[in-house]
Amino acid sequence: MPSQGLPRGGSMNESADLTGSGRAGEAHDESVRGTPVSRDDGRSSSADAMYRDDIMHHCKHPCNFREVAGAWCYHDHNPHCGDEIAVYIRVRSETAADSGTRPTRAAVDEIGNAIIEDISFKGRGCCISMAAASKLSEAMKGRPLSALMGLTPEGMLGILGIPVVPMRLKCATLALQAYKKAVMKAQLEYLEAIEANAAAGDSGQKSPASTLIASSGGNNHA
Repeated sequence: MPSQGLPRGGSMNESADLTGSGRAGEAHDESVRGTPVSRDDGRSSSADAMYRDDIMHHCKHPCNFREVAGAWCYHDHNPHCGDEIAVYIRVRSETAADSGTRPTRAAVDEIGNAIIEDISFKGRGCCISMAAASKLSEAMKGRPLSALMGLTPEGMLGILGIPVVPMRLKCATLALQAYKKAVMKAQLEYLEAIEANAAAGDSGQKSPASTLIASSGGNNHA
């Protein structure tokens, strides 16, 4: 079944909550302890243990595990192991002025300069998926949106900090893909609004960047 976007500010069923009791790691802890993707990084066994302890900590005590009302939101899942996540992202602009001009498709490109003001998630799943979502939210808060949209799966594994077994690569990148889908969904809705405005002959809209940024619940500080 294809993933469906939630309405902005939407919430997941409470059964999807991660309580910090270790529930997230029950299904697939072998992804942390098992044979990793082959990589010779010169890391010692003690360093491996430290990184894996860090993963377990993020799994049981995830950062930014909450909803953000009014933010861009997307609900995604990994059917292969049952991981489920809803991500939330809010951006702000320090440069985009509200000139009172009509929204245009340029906003889709301009939005990359916006700053990630708040980023969070809710969900349940294996330790790899929950730790990846936690660490990604930590790494991206305060960064330009373009840093998130340009992040590769390899870059995501770098943030995660450990190699993973091939069958868990989708777990490790689930949050990243969901955040990107949340942004793309907002952009698509914005473009659809442009078409609707054009059909209605409405030219009294806000400027491109400020309109799209406002749809995330963020502010234009110019």
